[in-house]
Amino acid sequence: MLDCPHAEVCPGCPLLALPLPEQLQRKHQRLSLAFAPFHELASATIEPVVPASPVEAYRTRAKWVVGPDGALGLFAPGSDHQVLDLPGCRVLAPPLLRVAQLVRDALAAPGWLREHLRAIDLREIHSPRRSGVLLTLVVPLQNPPPLDDARRAAQALASPELLAVALNLVRPGAPQILGPQTIPLLGPSLFEDSLGSARVLATFGAFVQAHRGQATALQQAIADEARGPVLELYGGSGFLGLAIAARGVPVDSVEAFEPASRAAGEAASRARVPLRALTGDAAEVLRALPQERRAYDLVVANPPRRGLPPPVREALAALGPRAIAYMSCEPRTLARDLAHLARLGYAPLRVRPHDMMPQTGEVETLVLLERRPPAAPRLLGEGEAWLCFEKPPHEAVGSLQARVRGLPGLGGVTALSRLDRDVSGPCFFLREGAPAGQTARTRWRAWVRGVTHRTGALGDGARYRRIEVRGGHSELDLDLPEGTLGAARKRLAALGHPVLGDARFGHEPTNRYFYETSGLDRPCLHGVSGAIEGVVEGVPCPWPADLILPDGPEPGKVSVRP
Repeated sequence: MLDCPHAEVCPGCPLLALPLPEQLQRKHQRLSLAFAPFHELASATIEPVVPASPVEAYRTRAKWVVGPDGALGLFAPGSDHQVLDLPGCRVLAPPLLRVAQLVRDALAAPGWLREHLRAIDLREIHSPRRSGVLLTLVVPLQNPPPLDDARRAAQALASPELLAVALNLVRPGAPQILGPQTIPLLGPSLFEDSLGSARVLATFGAFVQAHRGQATALQQAIADEARGPVLELYGGSGFLGLAIAARGVPVDSVEAFEPASRAAGEAASRARVPLRALTGDAAEVLRALPQERRAYDLVVANPPRRGLPPPVREALAALGPRAIAYMSCEPRTLARDLAHLARLGYAPLRVRPHDMMPQTGEVETLVLLERRPPAAPRLLGEGEAWLCFEKPPHEAVGSLQARVRGLPGLGGVTALSRLDRDVSGPCFFLREGAPAGQTARTRWRAWVRGVTHRTGALGDGARYRRIEVRGGHSELDLDLPEGTLGAARKRLAALGHPVLGDARFGHEPTNRYFYETSGLDRPCLHGVSGAIEGVVEGVPCPWPADLILPDGPEPGKVSVRP
């Protein structure tokens, strides 16, 4: 166990006081709990967590915020943006701490940094030629300081370990520390960095794994899976793709952050390896790839915490690779994506977690998926003439019907319920020969933006009742005649209370916030029970694990009411 001077107040290492074996057990349990609500993952076996070495002074990257008093570190838990000063952090690599101290010393006196600086991004570089630190100074996008002043401030920080400095402009209130625009101030923009068997070109703001040893192990495991052409999604600076291409396997590496994509292409050119760097959004690039008629043996995906967007999952499965290697740092969005991929015909063959960030609750997981028949749907109830299955999000009723008809003895069933593709809930089917003319009805629950009236009308006989307010948003019980869900969603938006995550009628900034912070990738709208008038009442459908608000209770426990 590490003795850290900030242990009592810092939120960065919540497992610091636990022995390492117990830390690994906690991480394994976190992954298991994330998988548990998804019946598609019931047969997935999670291997023991691969331990890390070293477990201190390992972090190659740090993003720290700046307090009004010159403190440099993380936000204090439960505070109104109070910044904890963390000069003695035990997990950051020593070069990062030393450069951070240069900034801290500069903040102690009035001047440009004290006036403008809001955060810093530190990146450690290791190479045979030169090692040191890249420093990014984060300032507000509104009224940015003159570049000459910024350059003078960067020059004043000069030290042998500080290789280069850049300025990053961020919008106030943005959920991420770094903004979209970065301007070099001092030194080159690209530096060679040795990561396992790859020589990447590091640049400001580009993603890098926190632990070099664990990153090397994951890189090796993924490269061993490549038997033919590889498509790499969220490739960053090419940490994984370059290692694969070094074995002579062609790689198409897709990355939206243009400086990182450019760095990957330049590194491939210098190393003379077959990697093609494609700059662009993963979903857009995937839509264009079929026109090139390229066949891939393996797809490698290493997305941000919010996971793979639904269009990427669908396009990835449509490509039909032999296997998918999925790296994830967030168990909840990983489980959500794996369940969807299982419905699309790719089942997890091996789940291997790694302790990428010792002393924290974070766990990095590598999952190998292979083509399998689509996962069977979950049965919620059945009667003599009907069956009710759970309809997951991102699936049309017609697709669900095809999966149901693939079950033994159900080849002739017909869908009775009409549910929007992007929502979840109970879906009724009539057995072959059942009487026609029956009507299904669904009871809906939704989280909407803002605080609504306690009750209200939505037109066409539809009504809502407010159940709860949390985080400034409302949970509603919706009583809707069958076929009026779309109109009700539109009416809620017109009233100023759109469903959270609703891409068609929702509030884009709010949707973006929940997508970035909690991975909400569809409307926070679910059918909690269903009925067939005159036949069956109240078939419940549990609240799905992917619809979790950031300030809500534990996964699977949001608004589960009869």
